[in-house]
Amino acid sequence: MFSIFTSMHRQPSNDSYYFLRYLFLLYICTAFLMIISAFSDDLNDNEVFPHLSMNSIHTDKFSSPYTTHIEENDAEEKELLMNLLKSYDDVIKINQSIDYDRSFESSSSISSVRFIPPYLNFSQQSIAIPRMQTVIIINQDPEPLELYSLSEATNQFYSTLPKGNLVLSHGENISINIYYLPRTIGNIKTIFTINTNRGNIDYNVIGRSKTNPFRLRPLINIEIPLNSTYEYTIQFHNPYNYSLDINEIYTSDENLRIDLLLNKNIKNKITKVFEHHEQWHLKAYEMKSIIKINYFAYKLHRLHGFICIKTNFIELIILPIEINVLNYPGLYSNVDVLEFSTDKFVRSIAAPISIPLYVFNNNLDPVMLTDVRVEEKHRKYITIQYKTLPIPSGIHRLNQIAELTIHPALIPTSVKRIHGYVQVYILSTNEKLAIEIPFDETVIHGSLDYDKDNTYIYISSSNNEFNNEECRPISFVNLYNMPIAIYNITTVDQEILSSYINITYPSSLVYLYPNQWQQLVCITVKEPSLSNVLSTNIQATIDIHSNLSTFHFVVFLYNGFLTVDVLSDITSGGIRINETNPFELYLASIPINVSRTVTFTLTNPNPIDIAIENFHFTLPNTDIQLDYMQLIDGNGTKIKSTNLYKNENISQFILPDQHLAVFSLTLNGADQPKFHNETITFKTRYQILRINIQYEIVDGSIELTNKTSLHIDAFPNRIETLDIFTHNKFNVPVNVFRMDFITYGTCFAFTWNDSPMGNVKLQPNKIQELGKLRFNMAPLCEEPPSEATCYCGLHHHPSFKQRWDECVSALNTYQLDHSLIIKFRNLWKEWTSLVRKQRIQTNIWIYTDRANISTPLTIDFVWPSVLDHMFSSYSRAPLILDFQVIFINITKTQNIIITNPSLNLVTYSVELHKADSDNFKSIINDQIFTISTASKRVDLISGTYHFQLRPTEQITFTVSYRPTQMIKHEMYFIIRNNLTIIESILVRGEGGIGSLRVGHRKATASMSPIIISIDEKQYKLCLNIQSNPLLRKLITLTNTGNMKTIIYDISFDQMKCSGHGFSAPYCTNIEIESNEKYNLQIL
Repeated sequence: MFSIFTSMHRQPSNDSYYFLRYLFLLYICTAFLMIISAFSDDLNDNEVFPHLSMNSIHTDKFSSPYTTHIEENDAEEKELLMNLLKSYDDVIKINQSIDYDRSFESSSSISSVRFIPPYLNFSQQSIAIPRMQTVIIINQDPEPLELYSLSEATNQFYSTLPKGNLVLSHGENISINIYYLPRTIGNIKTIFTINTNRGNIDYNVIGRSKTNPFRLRPLINIEIPLNSTYEYTIQFHNPYNYSLDINEIYTSDENLRIDLLLNKNIKNKITKVFEHHEQWHLKAYEMKSIIKINYFAYKLHRLHGFICIKTNFIELIILPIEINVLNYPGLYSNVDVLEFSTDKFVRSIAAPISIPLYVFNNNLDPVMLTDVRVEEKHRKYITIQYKTLPIPSGIHRLNQIAELTIHPALIPTSVKRIHGYVQVYILSTNEKLAIEIPFDETVIHGSLDYDKDNTYIYISSSNNEFNNEECRPISFVNLYNMPIAIYNITTVDQEILSSYINITYPSSLVYLYPNQWQQLVCITVKEPSLSNVLSTNIQATIDIHSNLSTFHFVVFLYNGFLTVDVLSDITSGGIRINETNPFELYLASIPINVSRTVTFTLTNPNPIDIAIENFHFTLPNTDIQLDYMQLIDGNGTKIKSTNLYKNENISQFILPDQHLAVFSLTLNGADQPKFHNETITFKTRYQILRINIQYEIVDGSIELTNKTSLHIDAFPNRIETLDIFTHNKFNVPVNVFRMDFITYGTCFAFTWNDSPMGNVKLQPNKIQELGKLRFNMAPLCEEPPSEATCYCGLHHHPSFKQRWDECVSALNTYQLDHSLIIKFRNLWKEWTSLVRKQRIQTNIWIYTDRANISTPLTIDFVWPSVLDHMFSSYSRAPLILDFQVIFINITKTQNIIITNPSLNLVTYSVELHKADSDNFKSIINDQIFTISTASKRVDLISGTYHFQLRPTEQITFTVSYRPTQMIKHEMYFIIRNNLTIIESILVRGEGGIGSLRVGHRKATASMSPIIISIDEKQYKLCLNIQSNPLLRKLITLTNTGNMKTIIYDISFDQMKCSGHGFSAPYCTNIEIESNEKYNLQIL
């Protein structure tokens, strides 16, 4: 037996109560240990006793005092004791054979034998916690009663008779102890059978089980392949309002190893004892990982074992463990039950929870995953993401095949427990169910709600507005159907909040019963000072730790200020913010008598609505109007106002919390050149916001004359170049001396035309090339704010590059390729999600000595392709190279162009693979499809072409298709590379034959005569030359082949279209599709 002993301090308690409880539980523990300690698989006389140390477990052999009471040759005793560890499958079979319809009013089937109680009801008992009750057997017959043996039907109940011959005289009795160790939730009934000299006597026992208070569960129905390892981390929950210590942990098998979860990185020996104590000490309602069990499947057998845990309150917990070691080919799971939450339950208000799904493949070859699903009833709230990919073989390779996500908010309130299976299908002759992995979760509906209004706290910047309130209470209500015990309240933002507010919490446990309100938090605002002025709003999360879970609520500290900005879309052209003053806006120069409309935004980041109390502006001949609103962090949906807020009416506008308002500013033109420095003023309860507007009216213009709008497709390791042309509409030369890039300025570079230092002179009324604009993402990759900045190419990911370089062929790299593709595609999604919140639509500003102009520029961060020269870069649909139907034994070819769109040297490998998922071997030697290239810079190794391309280089591969049978063929043209990892083209075609039926007979040659028969009546008509008769004959031509048939010529005795009095009105280029008919008209 494995053991872990820890020395702990007990909490003070009532001595007499705990003394009696100690005696009772000690009696149970001793009996249980006598039964179960003897049953490892080999029933060894000796045990291993692991001693708990700071960094490891070491073992010593010792003789167990519990095993000395069991005789080695007592087969009946061993058989009885093995019932404790009977497999769950055996229990089901036994239960199916029991007639539970028999009455439980009287257990004894022999009236002369009496039981006290008449039948045994264990009532409700927690899983994995044993319970014992005593039954008295009384002989009421004058004849002696001999008791031979006792047996029961399930492994959740067990008992035994005292040793020796048991003979009860008239009126004598004997007591037996019946133990109940629940393994599954629900009701269970069993029958104990006593074999006597009067026949078999039945005794009925009932039990009802509930969930374990420590959130533990038996580990049963585990199936693992031979030579693999099973691991499981046991998490222990303290359900009490006081601390708890774990004193001992036993295992029943020396191969069922216990790994400690101590922190081995701490090297200070003085702290070791404290560290050791903390590992086994649980505070009130705390949950932590205590041990990890580890079992190596060294032989084919079924392990029936257990883990025994004892706490400082003498509570005994026995976790049955059942591991079935198999050597069958197939898929195996690394878990017996999927767990969505470490809490062992799911709260209905929780955010979606995602967990990975792993399997081992114990087959000799990879298998193709085709589907991962759950039962129909669970599909509304459980979603699965997977891809149809091969699963590599090997029991030491754990393969993630899918990701399961449970959406608690979608679970109906009537559902209290979700139980089902995740079904994994693989490709076989037909789709085959490979494995079912169970899941079982309890659903708790309800919430812990609170008064949100009191969490919005205004922080004034002035003492005049300071309101010295004593406390702002925040109350909570329990909307669950069970009590909640709150034992701690914390926040990780304490340092930030302490400058502005004081937060006080209850110092002791707080109980919230269903529908009860209770104040849990009190917030006091500090008096403002120069050191604690709130410049930006703060959102801080406060965590409420309870026996149910950790709940989070947000406190908002706000100053009531509005901010001004410009949009990052096409409407922001012609306006920009002064980089040194966020309340100053610049407008591009406006020609005389030209109207110009620009937009700016007013943002309310506060948790409350802000009313505009007063509004005015000094801009002449100008209109300012509210266009629309939208959420700050929303999806960009525009909210149109039902009221018209324009000019002075804006003073009636209320800007909702967490919204931004988009205003259009229209300058209606001026007839005289002039520089303007004007203001727009918004007054609210909290601030007077003044926005300075600077612009100039000029007597000319400079315009960009590019044929299309400026657009850049960008990705890492690429430089995009644009030629910039301008038209100077001034009557005098204009000197260009500067160009600014508002967004991603470090990525832009501009080369001036014929002037390396700038200062280009534009001639009047002339179109000139200003220079070349370049965009390069490299500066973003040099100091990336996140890994997602460089989302493709292995140059910036050394660890991935090393793994890729070690694999030269796609024959054995599909797992690596898949993981890299998933990695980089996710990085791309993260990056594009990030930049949507920034500005991928920007403006270029050109400064001259006569006017300043602004022009829009859009940047798309794309996923590149090494096939962009062949296919559109905007289409991400699967690429197909279709040969359609080709006449058998005829060769057709098509070209595939591979290019290097990046700035770096790219390494490639190209090969063909069968589309048949059952065969993952390359078929480069299959003469149906072949590939070749005229390039001399490639190496052909084992059917794989290897080469490198420098920037902008390309190579052409020729795919040849020569069908030999009238069937369809499919293959994949695979291009592995260190830029996009892997790309593929589905190459497909079909072998065809031409087959034509003329009338009811088959045409056997390309020159097939058409026989026209004339009956006697028709012949007589033909003899009448004066009547000049015209006969019409329709002949049905049927294309019975699988390809289009083209009739190029119809001849009458080698005379085309007509001869000997016969003619065909349509005699050339007649096309008949496969399985179609054509009526040929002969005159």
